[in-house]
Amino acid sequence: MPTIVKREAYLDMIRPYMGQPLIKVITGIRRCGKSTMFSQIMTELSETGVPDERIIRIDFDNMDNNSLRDGAALHGLIVGRMSGEGMHYVFIDEIQEVSGWERVANSLLSRGNIDLYISGSNSRLLSSELATYITGRYVSLEIQTLSFREYIDFRKTFANDGSEDRRKALDGYIRRGGFPLANISDYDDASADRIVRDIFESVFFRDTIDRNRIRNRVQIENLVKFMFDNIGNPFSVDSIRREFSRHGMPIDAATAASHLRAMEGSYLIRRVSRYNIRGKKVIMSDDKYYVADVSLIYSLMGFKNSMMSGIEENIVLLELVRRGYGVYVGRTKSGKEVDFVAERDGRKIYVQVTHTMHDEAVAERELSALKDIGDNYPKYVVTMDKVWSEDVDGIKLVSLADFLLEE
Repeated sequence: MPTIVKREAYLDMIRPYMGQPLIKVITGIRRCGKSTMFSQIMTELSETGVPDERIIRIDFDNMDNNSLRDGAALHGLIVGRMSGEGMHYVFIDEIQEVSGWERVANSLLSRGNIDLYISGSNSRLLSSELATYITGRYVSLEIQTLSFREYIDFRKTFANDGSEDRRKALDGYIRRGGFPLANISDYDDASADRIVRDIFESVFFRDTIDRNRIRNRVQIENLVKFMFDNIGNPFSVDSIRREFSRHGMPIDAATAASHLRAMEGSYLIRRVSRYNIRGKKVIMSDDKYYVADVSLIYSLMGFKNSMMSGIEENIVLLELVRRGYGVYVGRTKSGKEVDFVAERDGRKIYVQVTHTMHDEAVAERELSALKDIGDNYPKYVVTMDKVWSEDVDGIKLVSLADFLLEE
């Protein structure tokens, strides 16, 4: 049996819904670990005494199942494999490959003796169709690539790296990223890069271009390079239009917006909107965009030290999302920017991310924005510098490694 590292954080989220009359929708970018999550749920079911014949799994990444891409055929196979009236547990990987899949899901749920789990790599397809057919009868969970804590567990398991040096581990995480497939062996950087490049091409061409029937591939290829080169920088579709025009690559605002939605739908990028801290509302302004995993940037752009500021910001953003926060870019009453305003359960934290605080001007800029906020919610400056022993006016200064590993 292959070695598997349990992703307990996600299992904890799924367990309350197991056996309940809700469709469990597992989404996320390709190769983030959705199929492995299915395997881990199935193992738990077996360990609790569920007979193997009551667990049915169909994976549409497997060409053996091509004949089931018609919804009626898939439905007939599943019903035909059911034995008796007891509860059956059905797992369907990459269900968006099935024509009429939403009707299949609705029909299976309505039988009453099926606990249904489905996965997909397109957020817009799943959310829009499910909202139409089975409103209120599903729960959605997005799986992400490995967190820093999970990366350390993978290194210990697959690379025999039991090092307790957090900074060394963080350097590896920044460079290799969090795709499980790139971390199931002690690959060198070049080998890991090739794995991620293949993942990028699958996501970009299958889930972004082909799924959305995009004809001008050169145009969207230029756009994704622009996005990856501007991680953490605010811009609008109109600023994209102007920038492309300046370089002799015309694109209209509507097309740029459509391409961005396609990339968001495939989980290639994540949009973060602005939040007026004083007005306590989301505002219409230039958004920021981040990638699903920092290794995707290297796969397309190469690894450059000049990218580090945006890379570190991207890693913090993904960690906040993993922990269930709704995340925005903040703007204070005096117009200063706060990298992240994160909200969860009616509470907030404010986070600034900077590579170093040793530069006096940088330190003043990062701290002044947080000092400008009048409420008493926790405020952090996250940096690659070593940990300080003191806070600054109630603002916690914390290393990136410690921030990612704090409970």
